[in-house]
Amino acid sequence: MTAAGVPPALQPVDDLATRTLTPLLVTPVRLPLITCAVCTEPTGGSEYCAACRAARNSWPTSLADWVVPLTYASDTATPQIRNALRQYKDGWDEPTRGAAFSPLTYLLWQFLTRHSHCLEAAAGGSIDGYVIVPSGRATPRQGGHPIEGFAPYFPWPRMNIQRVTDAPSRSIAPLSLYVPDDVSGKRILIFDDTWTTGASAQGVSAALKREGAASTVILVLGRWVNSGWTPTQAFFSQRPPRTWSPATCPVTGGICPGA
Repeated sequence: MTAAGVPPALQPVDDLATRTLTPLLVTPVRLPLITCAVCTEPTGGSEYCAACRAARNSWPTSLADWVVPLTYASDTATPQIRNALRQYKDGWDEPTRGAAFSPLTYLLWQFLTRHSHCLEAAAGGSIDGYVIVPSGRATPRQGGHPIEGFAPYFPWPRMNIQRVTDAPSRSIAPLSLYVPDDVSGKRILIFDDTWTTGASAQGVSAALKREGAASTVILVLGRWVNSGWTPTQAFFSQRPPRTWSPATCPVTGGICPGA
C-alpha cells in the first residue's frame, strides 16, 4: 500500500482524484457549538441546526446513528461542486452531465477506498448492505435516476427500498417507503447525493429501523449550505476553508477512528 487504503496499482487514479478535487472541495467541520453535531451545518452557537433539532425531537429513536457529508456545497466556497451536484442529473445535455458526474465519482471512490472502515466504525461493525435514497416521488424518473450511476463504487451488497407514495416536501416520511429486503439486525449504509434538511435520508433511516435495522449511517456527497445565512457567512469569513485532503476523515472531521 502507498496512501492509506489505496493499492499501488490504483495510486495513479488516487493522484488524479486528489489533483481534481483539492481546488473544488471544503471538508465539513465538526466543532461543538460551531457546526451541527449531526450534519455539520454552521449553527452560530447551537449544538444542532434547526432541522436536525426538530428531527431529533420528533424521531428520537429512528434517525441515523451517524451522518457523513463529504464536502460542503456552497455557492461561494464551493461553487463548482455545488453546480456539479445539480448538473450531473439535470444538465441540459449528456456532455454537461458527464462533466459534472466525473468529480463526484472521484470524490466517492476516493472516500470509499480510504475510509470504508471509518463508516463501519460509525455503524458499530461491518456494514451488511447499502441503500440509495429514492426520489421523493412514487413515480420513477423516466430513464432512471442518475444517482444509480454511483452504485458500482460501493463494496457492499445493495438492498432495496421503494417509494410507494409521494413524500411530503422536507418532511421525514417513513410511511411513504417500502423495504422489501430483510434488514432485521443489520447495519445499513444510506447514500444520497445532497443534504439540505436531511428529511429524505432520515426518512429512509426511520423506515429501515422500523423494519429492525440495527444501525444506519448516512453518507452524502454534499452538505448544501446557504452562504447568505448569517451563521454560514460568519463561519466562512472567520474560518477560511482549509486545504482539502483525502487523508482527512469525513466521519470524524480529523483522524480516522482508532488511528
